Amino acid sequence: MLNNLNLKNMRHIKILRLVLIGIFAITIGSCDDTEDPDSVITSFERFPVTSSTAPVTAPETDGETYTFDFVLDNRQITDVLLEVGIGSSSTAVEGVDFELSVHEIELAAFEGQDGFSVDVTILEDFEVEGEDEKIYLTFTTATPSGVDPAEILVATINDSGLSPQPGETADFAFSWDFTDPTLEAEDICDYGFDLDITFQTAGSDPYDDDLMGYAASTVACVEEGTIALEDMVDGEVYDVWVFIYAGLDYGDLSGLTVSLAFERENTDFSGSLDIEGVFDSRQEEDGAIIGTIERNGNVLTLKDAGGDVVSEGRVNTGVKMIHNVKRPF
Repeated sequence: MLNNLNLKNMRHIKILRLVLIGIFAITIGSCDDTEDPDSVITSFERFPVTSSTAPVTAPETDGETYTFDFVLDNRQITDVLLEVGIGSSSTAVEGVDFELSVHEIELAAFEGQDGFSVDVTILEDFEVEGEDEKIYLTFTTATPSGVDPAEILVATINDSGLSPQPGETADFAFSWDFTDPTLEAEDICDYGFDLDITFQTAGSDPYDDDLMGYAASTVACVEEGTIALEDMVDGEVYDVWVFIYAGLDYGDLSGLTVSLAFERENTDFSGSLDIEGVFDSRQEEDGAIIGTIERNGNVLTLKDAGGDVVSEGRVNTGVKMIHNVKRPF
């Protein structure tokens, strides 16, 4: 009888011991304040990232950087590490068409109410895309936060390859003068000889089908003409021909410098191509190719006879050029 009683007592002691161990474990766990509250809270009230900057329309020509401001609201109750990504609706490609200033943004709890910024730099791109390109940004977090990952449109990039609009032109003024400074005070137009300039499809006859309609093939001094970009075949190369009709021998003073001044309105395509050592007043019916010109999409490129780029440009919003350039002589 005594043995049975002892066994019962021992069982009660074991059960009591297990209960105490359980209570102690619960007490220790409830006193541990090192637990990350974010790991406990697995569901947050959803809230958006709001843009306070209107989307921009940006030309590919400017290489500008645009700043976009964003804000969260008071539902951002935890610290967050925002990951700045590119939305799936984007047709522009990061690293090709644009660059972001940042891909991660740390915000303490409620700090998002004060706002944050992301810079987007539009890169120069001479490729013909066929349509404008759009940039959408997303903001996400690796841990639960409540941030809505919706896409936000920030920019539309105008394609540089779009065909020029009707009426877009490039203007040229062709002139010549004696190279030797001995005659620099003389008016070259008083000497009674003539030079022409034409723009012909590469490899064709020099007076075959001038892009300027032979406007610079007159007896004028200076010769002037205009090219309509819509008349140029995209990607085709055109030879720039110069012809001289003189036959006046001034010995060592006969050398001429011919100059082609050019500009395209609203672009940085402007300047002068000067040629020395090729023409002189003793030549009677001679011609030479002094360079080439071509249009690729909306980009106009002038190269010298050696193939080096003299000028290259496309429409650049905000730049206003002087029309009908004239060179002083």
